[in-house]
Amino acid sequence: PVRTAYFDLVFGEMSDNIIAHTLTIRHGGAGIWAKSEVSTTNAATWYPNAYLNNFEFYSLDIGDTFNEAMYIGHTGTYWNIKTNQPYYPGPNDPKPDPNIYKQPIKLKNVKIYKNYIHDIGNDGIQAAAIDNLKIYNNEIVNWATKKGYADNGGILIGGRVSGFNVYNNYVHDGWGELMQVYAEGGATAIINNNLLVRNKLDGVSIRGSNGLLVTFTNNTIAYVGGNAIRVNGYFGGI
Repeated sequence: PVRTAYFDLVFGEMSDNIIAHTLTIRHGGAGIWAKSEVSTTNAATWYPNAYLNNFEFYSLDIGDTFNEAMYIGHTGTYWNIKTNQPYYPGPNDPKPDPNIYKQPIKLKNVKIYKNYIHDIGNDGIQAAAIDNLKIYNNEIVNWATKKGYADNGGILIGGRVSGFNVYNNYVHDGWGELMQVYAEGGATAIINNNLLVRNKLDGVSIRGSNGLLVTFTNNTIAYVGGNAIRVNGYFGGI
């Protein structure tokens, strides 16, 4: 039962200005969880009415979690406040009714660095709904041990991330994809000087939205089970 407990360390309920460092986390569900859920009545939980500001996660050793090592930011594109369910519209779907569908609150200024992440059931670092994200100098090994075709990114730069710099990371010897990019356009997006090697599925998958433009330089991708780099323009990113 301890392996499937949902949280180890959680920052929720509109918490921000957080620094977590120099910790060892073992087992449980998600190692670190930092997000606030959408409230049907509290408009502060609806983007863009407010932000959750300033998060740093560094010098962490996270291992043997049943789900993600880090789950940072809300992954729902929209949230139906009548049914309390997420909604993920396609690029040709009509814009959701703003009286019913709210976008979850975003985080702003998030740094994730110098962490050792290993033996993880799902994603290594999953980040979503963030303005100004930096992920650097991390080592991620042996993630996606549950071998599911969802939730299998070594580093996942998820939906509604705007403005990111991902550099000097070593992602290696896992089952899922080495890096996944589902971010949105509108701010500088850089992936530079990462070593991404040896895994079962693809190397780097990029499927951004809202005109995402990624500067992708000096990265090494080798010994992958599928495509080294896959770019999908379905949601309007390149």
